[in-house]
Amino acid sequence: MLYAAGSIQTRGSETEGAGILGADLRRGDWFYSAELTASPDPTFLPKVGAQGQVGHLFHYTLVSLQYRYLDFATTNVHLGTLAATQSFPWGEAEVRLALGENVAEDGPIRVGVVRALWLASDRFRFGGGAAFGTRLFDVIAVETASKQGWTVFANGSWQLDPRDALRVDWSYSREGDGFRQVGGALSYRRSF
Repeated sequence: MLYAAGSIQTRGSETEGAGILGADLRRGDWFYSAELTASPDPTFLPKVGAQGQVGHLFHYTLVSLQYRYLDFATTNVHLGTLAATQSFPWGEAEVRLALGENVAEDGPIRVGVVRALWLASDRFRFGGGAAFGTRLFDVIAVETASKQGWTVFANGSWQLDPRDALRVDWSYSREGDGFRQVGGALSYRRSF
C-alpha cells in the first residue's frame, strides 16, 4: 500500500505543515514499511524525517524493529524502537521500547509505550494507551529542568467502505514542570 498525507500543527502563534509519503508491504510473515516527511522552513517541526521498519510474524505475535531519523534546525535525532504486538480475537495489544539520542544535547531518549486496539465491529475500532520516559516531546523545543514525561492517548476510527476511513485522535501530555499539551486530530484515509 502506498499513501500520502498532510499534517498541520499550531504552537502558540506559529502554524506549520508537513507532507508525508509512505509505503507498507507484506511478504508472507514479513512486514516492511517506510515513511518520509518534509516541512518547508519549519520552526518546531523537523525539516526532514525518515523512518523504516521491518517485522516478522511469529504465530499471533508481530516483533518489529524501527529506525527513525529527524533533522531539526539545530539538531538531529536518531531513534530505534523494538516492539511486540500480540493479536487477539477482540483486537491487539502492544508494548514498545524506544532508545535514541539528541545529537546536539548529547541527551538520551528513553521511552516505553503500551497500547491496545479493540475491534468493536467490522466498521468501528477504538484504541488507547500511554507512554512514559525521557524526552517524549519536541526534543529541542521543550525547555524544562526535568525531561521526564508521560502521555495518554485514545482514538476511534470508522471504516466507511473497503477503501475509505475516518479517524479521530485525542491525547494529553506532560513533560517536566513547564510543558503540557492537549492534542487532537481528524483524518481521512483512502486505500488504492
